[in-house]
Amino acid sequence: MALQDNSKQSKWPFLIYSILTLYYFGAIVFTYFIDYSTFGNVHEHFHDFMNLTIRIREFGFIPPAILMLISTFSLLRFNQMDFPRWAIWASIGLAIISVATSLFVVFPIYLDMGSLGFSIETHQKLLSSSMNFQIIPSIFQCLILVGLLNIFFKETKPVHRWLFIVIYFVTFYTLGFAMFDTTEAPIWLSVGEKDWMAYRHSGTLGFGGFALIYLLPGVLPMLLMIPLFWLRPKSIPLFLPVVRFIFSLIILYVSATYFGPKIQFELDKAYSRSLINDYWPRNYGRYSLSVITFILTAWMFLKIDRNKIKPEKIMIEN
Repeated sequence: MALQDNSKQSKWPFLIYSILTLYYFGAIVFTYFIDYSTFGNVHEHFHDFMNLTIRIREFGFIPPAILMLISTFSLLRFNQMDFPRWAIWASIGLAIISVATSLFVVFPIYLDMGSLGFSIETHQKLLSSSMNFQIIPSIFQCLILVGLLNIFFKETKPVHRWLFIVIYFVTFYTLGFAMFDTTEAPIWLSVGEKDWMAYRHSGTLGFGGFALIYLLPGVLPMLLMIPLFWLRPKSIPLFLPVVRFIFSLIILYVSATYFGPKIQFELDKAYSRSLINDYWPRNYGRYSLSVITFILTAWMFLKIDRNKIKPEKIMIEN
């Protein structure tokens, strides 16, 4: 009889699963609240607009969704994490429902719109299918994930643990949102000047809703980095939250001084192909900085010490 601590080996699968789960949730929230409301306001080049949307979503949505579903099954291998069996199977079931809806209901509706054009009936089917069988299951899956994160880092002090969990959750939720926001510029070019103002102001959320689901989650991790300097799990070196805070501050500064007033606000007033062309390469640079913050957050996750958890007893045959 020998003791073997598998906690380090279990970190990577759980990291991948949790990132993909939160990315997927952010992506479906973006498509539901931002994308879908625009479909009925594009007329001039609707087929070009829809087909380009489909191509971008094929790359940024379908592979991560399938990988998220596959990664959910990896949780079954790691009994030493003390995860309740029901929570793992519930996560698997919820992931199956949501991803199956994405692949076999939502995406075929996209294809129908791309070939047949927009109709109110098809759009309503898209909204109801997405809300009931994508977003709601994903919300429950994320709630279970929060519980699993709490168990996974149970040896960390509660205040330190929950501060990090909030930062971690919001960071990778915004990863899914930011991925689709970054790829919007090519879609903007397919809209056309006649439909631009209707398309641009077609959001159902209003500014308050947009701030709640995107702006606040985008800024919150940066603000919470400050208390994390002192209230971080001890195994996280100080330089990680400090560097992440600095990069987040740069991103916020660039967004507030350039992308907001000089591009986004101007595009709210009128269509400008030159501004859209400027947005794409410059936003790519901003997103590259964001990728560094995502890497730093994942690094902090991996640095949290779980060595105090009782190792699993495994019989080793000589």
